[in-house]
Amino acid sequence: MQLIKLNLQLDAKGSYVEVLERYVNLGPIVDFHVVVTCFGAYNGIGINEQASVELQGIKGMWSLRSSIDDPFDTFLVVSFISETRILAMNLEDELEETEIEGFCS
Repeated sequence: MQLIKLNLQLDAKGSYVEVLERYVNLGPIVDFHVVVTCFGAYNGIGINEQASVELQGIKGMWSLRSSIDDPFDTFLVVSFISETRILAMNLEDELEETEIEGFCS
């Protein structure tokens, strides 16, 4: 996955596309939406980071809700080769490791 910038002028390679950042693919992420909007000249596209998890060796990641009626996901299940961890939002809106009764990690 990449964050790109569309330039008005061609670069030395003859491209209008400039790669600003590259991200590791954490697939399978099935509920990720990409929205691109372009309007006006010289306007940038802002991206607001909602959360950041700096863990090495992640092989899979899924979000879960406490119940089907909840409007938002509460848990983040992070899978590694040798273990699975469950993260949850605490009262300070921070992710912390937790357990779900009956969930075999």
